[in-house]
Amino acid sequence: MTREDFDKLAANAEPELTSIPYAIFEAAADAIVITDEWGQVQAINAAAQKLFGYGFAELAGANISRLMPEAYAARHDQCLASYRAGVGRKLNGMVRELQGKRKDASLFDLHVSVGELLLGGRQLLIGVCYDISEQLQLRQRLNHLASHDTLTNCMNRRTLHARLQEHVALAAAQAQQLALVFIDLDGLKVINDNHGHYMGDQVLVAIAERFRQQLCSEDLLARVGGDEFVVVARQIAAEQTGIDLATRLFECLQAPLSIDGISLNVRASLGVSTCANCTECDSPAPDQLIIDADFAMYQAKKAGGNRIACFNPVMRIAQQREQQRLERLRLAISREQLQLYYQPQFELNAPQRITGLEALLRWHDGPYGQVSPEVFIPLAEQNGLMSALNTWVVTRACADNRALIEAGLLDVPVAVNMSGFSFMQGDFVDKLTAIVRDSGLAANRLEIEVTETAALKDIEQARLNIAQLQSLGIRVSIDDFGTGYSSPSTLRALPFDTLKIDQVFIREMPNSAIDQAIVKGYLMLADSLGIQVIAEGIETRAQLDYLLAQGCTVGQGYWYSRPLPMTELQPFILARRAEV
Repeated sequence: MTREDFDKLAANAEPELTSIPYAIFEAAADAIVITDEWGQVQAINAAAQKLFGYGFAELAGANISRLMPEAYAARHDQCLASYRAGVGRKLNGMVRELQGKRKDASLFDLHVSVGELLLGGRQLLIGVCYDISEQLQLRQRLNHLASHDTLTNCMNRRTLHARLQEHVALAAAQAQQLALVFIDLDGLKVINDNHGHYMGDQVLVAIAERFRQQLCSEDLLARVGGDEFVVVARQIAAEQTGIDLATRLFECLQAPLSIDGISLNVRASLGVSTCANCTECDSPAPDQLIIDADFAMYQAKKAGGNRIACFNPVMRIAQQREQQRLERLRLAISREQLQLYYQPQFELNAPQRITGLEALLRWHDGPYGQVSPEVFIPLAEQNGLMSALNTWVVTRACADNRALIEAGLLDVPVAVNMSGFSFMQGDFVDKLTAIVRDSGLAANRLEIEVTETAALKDIEQARLNIAQLQSLGIRVSIDDFGTGYSSPSTLRALPFDTLKIDQVFIREMPNSAIDQAIVKGYLMLADSLGIQVIAEGIETRAQLDYLLAQGCTVGQGYWYSRPLPMTELQPFILARRAEV
């Protein structure tokens, strides 16, 4: 725009307005467009000409809609019509974000602030414009980073929850079925351990891409944990089911992945939850759909993994019961409402002589009755209660054994089963030492039993812990030998004091040549390594006779005594002493 053009615009202006410097208008960094109340361009500065690509001569008198996409132009015309009629809102100070259109027809994001000006007896509108494309792209990028997983570009848990609410509402409004699949990858940790986390990350990226190929644009894909994904789909066709979706996702993982020339197999456990024919009033909460699918996935994993499980209401009832049992177990631990029973161990050649005690944890769950350790021990392990549980058991066993010794009733070691998780902790020995010291029990009157499976998870840590315990005088035994990996290398690598043969081999031993061979082999192996053997589960004379014939010297089982609470153990010991 020339100075002459600007002067013409201001020619009839009031005196105080004619002094507006043209230089300021032209030098402004922001684009300035002046129109009349009909939207006809009256002036544009140099920045506006550069921004839109037009010279002033090309725009003078033209409608401002030339600088907008059609969708905006129509709304702008309506706005001006209302403005002229005096029924619309005042435009002075109005700020808008819209799209601008350049001379070459390219579109860009535009910020406009509008002012009103009376100049030369004419009502003019001044638009100050600037390109905000980069700012919007940055804003969108930041929003994307906040709502998506940076590795796989899947939406994150927070975004999934918001979008899932929308999908549930749409499914209810449109009478569609909604299916949610919770996917937990099996074996990713092994890949991380063997090939490094970079390789594991690339596996996650590749798997996310495989999932995307099975979905349509309206479906949701989220990464909600390290190796956990959630897929959500609204299904219109009546013949479609959640299991169909889960099957597609499951099958797309069957072909090996090729990452940097390495072929990798990843399997998964999938849980499915659905809602169908729900109204907005009875639609399930998004959280509940996720919880249900997660629970179904857990059932698939518990059944061996690499399979699909569908949720049903019976599972929810079982889940609620398990949660209630967990809370009662927490209370029982905190209130010391658990109990230890003790099963005596005997010298087989002198059946009246007790050589040790095994502490066995029992829980009587009030009106729900006795709960098997096979039920509540896994529950404690899965929910972070084993540390508190182990501390209580060792403390109670040490106190009870010290009481027996000080009463002159029995002076033998007490054996305590230790969870694999606790035993493999680096601070396990320090914690155990503190408990034994505080109890006042001599260290050689405590024995720790650990399963073979737990010991093999980290041979070096197991070896270190065993050596430290033995240096204090605490004995260490390998429990349930034969039910795990049953490798002689375990006994070679780890210096156990005692080997306990599991009762599963003792039970059928008199009538099973295979079990006889296994027990005989274990006895010979232990003898050659200088390890004491304790046979568990002796219940019949035939079992006892075979063990004696093979040179086994120590055992326990119902043939001698069932596990007894402390109140019954003391009379039992006295009765045995009286019989000698």
